[in-house]
Amino acid sequence: MVKYRYVMFPVFAIAALAIFGGALTLLWNWLMPSIFGLTAINFWQAIGLFVLARLLFSGMGFHKGNRRFRHHHSVSNAEREKWMAMSFEERREWFKQRRFERGCGFRSKFNKKESNKPENE
Repeated sequence: MVKYRYVMFPVFAIAALAIFGGALTLLWNWLMPSIFGLTAINFWQAIGLFVLARLLFSGMGFHKGNRRFRHHHSVSNAEREKWMAMSFEERREWFKQRRFERGCGFRSKFNKKESNKPENE
């Protein structure tokens, strides 16, 4: 017996593609000819335009914001509790220290402590 979710996924995918393609077609035909003087497009051209934009602008799923890489930035419960127990001043100092350690931004170049230099100089 075929499971219910395996049958429903293609149905929902086709329905979502049809709704999205129709909405994209309507928006394009409403805005682009009047604003930029472009011609109207049909449903299949709208789907093709969406696929092209997805390939060009999303990086085909190989970018930093991908879900596969989010586990590196997860926060444990102990860290979260420590953060919640910090005062405003302690949080400010934490951010300053973090910025110094990473060397981020224009200001960090001028705010670095000279702890790496020998005391003889």
